[in-house]
Amino acid sequence: VSHLSDDAFDDVMRVSTSPVVATHSSARALTPGWERNLDDARIRRLAHARGVIQVSFGSMFLTSEYQPAFDANAPVIPRGSAALIADHIDHIVQVGGIDCVGIGSDYDGVPSVPPDMADVSTYPRLVEELLRRGYSEDDVRKILGGNLMRVWVEVERLGAE
Repeated sequence: VSHLSDDAFDDVMRVSTSPVVATHSSARALTPGWERNLDDARIRRLAHARGVIQVSFGSMFLTSEYQPAFDANAPVIPRGSAALIADHIDHIVQVGGIDCVGIGSDYDGVPSVPPDMADVSTYPRLVEELLRRGYSEDDVRKILGGNLMRVWVEVERLGAE
């Protein structure tokens, strides 16, 4: 549901009988100018329905300062960091709980990502940041794919029924 408008998201949530995934969105509370991020009410709704929001690493998803600087062709464009990705994860966990968050890097779909999260080889930086913030190893496993796999299994089960 990451590419849907708020109204279309609401429609999906109203009719879906299985968990829903926002494959590459982040928290709108931290980046209000980016409509593809989910607001708190929609994060709560997704969590209540056992779904997952996967945090995008795209700079425009992470920081409101990116787009104006990009549009102005500024010499320095804020691109975010692993810590800022973790801020979005923290916010989603605070709003919806640990079971509704994952990572959806979006490396193949965005023009800019944080320099310290340039590709999958940099995932240990994010893991280190999450552990430093007090997430357990089990929490980190959920974030890195466990939550998505739980949804996948549930959707497969419901589909077979």
